Amino acid sequence: MAQVKIESVKKKIEKEELAFLNNSSVSNEIKANYTGCDNSDEGLRKKYIYLAQWRAKQKKEQQVESKHTIDITEIRSMFRELRNVVDVSDKRIVDLINKEVENLAEYINTTEQRKKEYEKARLLKEKERIERLLAEL
Repeated sequence: MAQVKIESVKKKIEKEELAFLNNSSVSNEIKANYTGCDNSDEGLRKKYIYLAQWRAKQKKEQQVESKHTIDITEIRSMFRELRNVVDVSDKRIVDLINKEVENLAEYINTTEQRKKEYEKARLLKEKERIERLLAEL
């Protein structure tokens, strides 16, 4: 029974190994640790853990990207509605809207930087977790 499991693990590893090693988001250190694992039962378990964590990371990134995407048509429709509602002769409201638009533009411009900082922190945590798992093995 154990031999069957090992064979299925080998097939899964062979299927995903090339994509994992060619992925630019995986650090060279992790790739080196992965390739350093042999084909013994223990080495296959370690490889499988690396691939499972990589798959989970890929899935999580896709979910995060889809969650934070704002459709440009939604923004345009909001501004069209705002244009119909606002009385342009009221200087105070126009100034308030201009200030909020500037804040929105600044937020949009800094979004990419915040994403990079979040991703860096997440990758550091992931690296520490992988190192702990490998130390346990």
